[in-house]
Parts: sequence; C-alpha cells; structure tokens
Amino acid sequence: MVEYRVRIGEQEIALQVGENGQISIGGEIHPIQILQLDDHEFLVRHGSVQHRLAVVRQGGGFFLVTEGLTLEAAIESPRERLIREHARERGMEHARAEIHAPMPAMVVRIEVSEGETVTAGQGLVVLEAMKMENELRAPRDGVVKAVHASPGSAVEKGALLMLLE
Repeated sequence: MVEYRVRIGEQEIALQVGENGQISIGGEIHPIQILQLDDHEFLVRHGSVQHRLAVVRQGGGFFLVTEGLTLEAAIESPRERLIREHARERGMEHARAEIHAPMPAMVVRIEVSEGETVTAGQGLVVLEAMKMENELRAPRDGVVKAVHASPGSAVEKGALLMLLE
C-alpha cells in the first residue's frame, strides 16, 4: 500500500492506494473507480455518484476542475516526502521555485512584483483559459526573483511566468 498526502485548500488527508487499486481515505476503504477519458480528463465514480474531473498539473500541484468548480490541490508521494524532508535537513528548502503556465492561457493580472516577499498560498498571477480565471499561488514562502509575463500576454503551456527564491 502506498500512502499519499493530499491537500485541498486547508484540508489535508492521507490517501492510501493498494496494489489492487483499492482506495482508503483516513483508514476507511472507499469504492472509488477512476476512468481516464483523455490526457487531462477523468470520470470518478463513488457508488452511484459520478463526476467528470479535469486535472491540470501546475508545478508541484494540480488544479482540479469539476462542474464549474476549480480547486487547487497538492499531492505528495512517499518519494516526494523523502526528498522534501532531506532538503529541509540539508537547509535546501529555500531553493528556487519556478511558476509555469499549466495550460495555454492569457495573463489577466500579475499580483506581485520583483523583490516582493510572498507567503505560501498567496496569489501570484491570474490566467484566463477556457473562459475561466485561474489564480496561481506561491508554493512556499519566498521572494519574487523575476517576473517573466505581463498582463494581456498570451502564454503557452509550460511557459515560465515567475521565479521565487
């Protein structure tokens, strides 16, 4: 069984996935089925309830879009947890963080400027894609080292938008 830590907003849960695909949340087994429809879209079934879920990766996190609701999520695997803990032990937790566009989009607003101190979860840049605004947030505390985008500009998926130190 592999345990992941999943954070959506302020809520964090322990999610375990067994070798047979069985999912346990907080020690309780859930009959969840996940069917991948394409690269970024999934059908999630829990009993008789089903939801379409679009998943877009952003740096170390994800945007989950379902039924008009956009959620920001962080998923930490056992390997990622070991790397983070090792970096903390070695004093490397303040390495650079890169903020990339999770999809082709238009830059609506830049919320911070170079040299500004930001805290984890603080809004950095707002993008518009698929007629929805998505706010990209700071993955950790830091200082804005460089801003590589400007309001009104179109960016491609993966474009570097900002550097944090």
